[in-house]
Amino acid sequence: FVQLTRQDKHTEAVAVLETVLRREQHTVRRMRPCLLTSLFERLAIGYNTLALHMLQDGHTDQALRVFAKAEAVTDPANHHITRGARLILRAVTYNNLGCFYKTLGKLHTALGYLRKALQIEAREQLSASAAMAAEAYAFNPSTTHTNMCALLSEMGDHQQAVIHAKTALMILKQQRKDLGSCTSKQGLQGATGHGSRERLFTCPGYFT
Repeated sequence: FVQLTRQDKHTEAVAVLETVLRREQHTVRRMRPCLLTSLFERLAIGYNTLALHMLQDGHTDQALRVFAKAEAVTDPANHHITRGARLILRAVTYNNLGCFYKTLGKLHTALGYLRKALQIEAREQLSASAAMAAEAYAFNPSTTHTNMCALLSEMGDHQQAVIHAKTALMILKQQRKDLGSCTSKQGLQGATGHGSRERLFTCPGYFT
């Protein structure tokens, strides 16, 4: 999966994970919980990445079907993903669906998905598990506020757009401050071989 993703073969990468889950159920059931969790997390990331590439290529119907799979994987009924990671991936999926519908010109539908993403982020901002998951996947919550700013501006609600722009800037400033305070800690993690996991493919570029 990782090798195919690095080669930008996103369809093949997702197919590998789907095949494992579908055909190797006996093996999957015997996996350690942490490995099974990783498998589903990678699948959710793969679906989001593939769907956005399909959207970029103009394959909107296919992209929507893949986004639906990402929603299913991040559904609360999926207990194979830790709560923190599932919520982060759910928020990312909603953010990307906001991009999807914005591209189609369905602004109110896009607004609904971005609001769902923000609700998750606001509700979980003090959750240690969600914070750890966000850090592990290099997820930046300012992205959703940036997308919301651009969307609201296009819809003519400039006052609310400014609020989201300021919120995004505040988050980025806080992240820069936190980054400066934990440089030595990050260096230690690098020395022990603990790197960040896959970066999430999100879509602020569509809105800016």
